Amino acid sequence: MFRTVLLDANNEIIFIPNGTLSNNIVVNSSESERLLGSVSLLIDYNDDLDKARALLLGLTEQDERVLKDPAPSVSFLPKPANIQVTLGFWSAPGDVSSLVGKYSEESIKVLQKAGYRLGVTARAAA
Repeated sequence: MFRTVLLDANNEIIFIPNGTLSNNIVVNSSESERLLGSVSLLIDYNDDLDKARALLLGLTEQDERVLKDPAPSVSFLPKPANIQVTLGFWSAPGDVSSLVGKYSEESIKVLQKAGYRLGVTARAAA
């Protein structure tokens, strides 16, 4: 009666006050059991997509903070000059920010070491 509660695509709970005295939207990540984090990088059209997927998923395999269900994933989005590759993973709300930072750096290093030429666009979904 006093608020509207929404669940967004990242599994965050959003409280929207209904009262005329309140005019702010509150996003409460702490009430969710898990949140989606993601890191995106730009790779060349000539790069090996299967290898990129394997390298990025390999980063999350031994990390106990990354949930196994739903499993981490890698997706590709064609852009005019390159391909955006995104590593997506689910974790507890308190871990998302640090994991995005960790995987932003590690993704760059592992792909550069494998010979990929990168343009980077890392972001947190949380």
